[in-house]
Amino acid sequence: MQYILQRTGVLNCFSCGVAKSKLKRCSRCKSAWYCNTDCFSKDWKRHGKHSCKVLTLETEARSKWIKERKEKKAREAVQENEETKKTNN
Repeated sequence: MQYILQRTGVLNCFSCGVAKSKLKRCSRCKSAWYCNTDCFSKDWKRHGKHSCKVLTLETEARSKWIKERKEKKAREAVQENEETKKTNN
């Protein structure tokens, strides 16, 4: 089964596959969605032992890349602003 966010805003539970508008997200990887703690517990052997670790690492790497990119753009904006001030003086 594929679990995707539908255009209606409804997600499918990663364990039972039921589509609902309100699901709880795995607090570790933030990528898996579940109806309740029972569904989460049932899926833990599959999700928690492998997928969650990989997804957590991917999420952390993506967050780090976004942060570095924002910092780089901010530094470039400051440099550009300083160069503009120099040319105006």
